[in-house]
Formats: sequence, C-alpha cells, structure tokens
Amino acid sequence: NNKIVTADIWDIKSINNAILKLYNNSKFIISKGQGNYEPLSNEMGSIFFLLKVKCHVIANNIGVDKGDIVLKAKQRSARQ
Repeated sequence: NNKIVTADIWDIKSINNAILKLYNNSKFIISKGQGNYEPLSNEMGSIFFLLKVKCHVIANNIGVDKGDIVLKAKQRSARQ
C-alpha cells in the first residue's frame, strides 16, 4: 500500500497524528527545500534531501558551497 503524502514539516513533533504515523512507518522520506532540511536533518530514518543551499551555515553543515543544488541521502538509524 504505497502512499504519497505532502506536508510542510517545520517541527516534526507538531505535525498531526495521521502524518506522524505515515512518517514513522515509511521506508523513506523525500524532503524538498532547505526549510525542510533544517528540522529533519537530525531525525531518524532514511531521508533524501533535495535542496538549494541558501546560507553558509547549511553549506558548512552539508560540506558544499552556498548556491549548490544538493541531493543528500541520510540512512535509517535506530528510532528512539
């Protein structure tokens, strides 16, 4: 049963229970945009980030230059 769900996630702890259940049970997440990278970069799970780096803080965090377009894969870790 494959589902595609879109949501703006600024704070993973504040999203509704239905979206949170899908997030926790998904095989992977595709995150688009730097605004989603910031709250999700420390979350557990297999997450693919697609973004244009707009500031030096995120550029340094990822290890690229400001202005680069990035596809970054984060592998699933044990969930707490």
